[in-house]
Amino acid sequence: MSFRVLRGEPSAEELAAITTVLTLRLTAQDEPTPQRPATARWTRPERLRAYNCPRAWHG
Repeated sequence: MSFRVLRGEPSAEELAAITTVLTLRLTAQDEPTPQRPATARWTRPERLRAYNCPRAWHG
């Protein structure tokens, strides 16, 4: 990595500080993006029929 100072005269400490910040910024791992939540495995009661006949062919 290289960079140059266009204006001003930074001290060695300032150059070391900015170099450290830029290096850490470039090497920092991105946080994993949250995945879409999994589909719920339960059923919604309002979508169920009022009564399920035990002999009915549909579940």
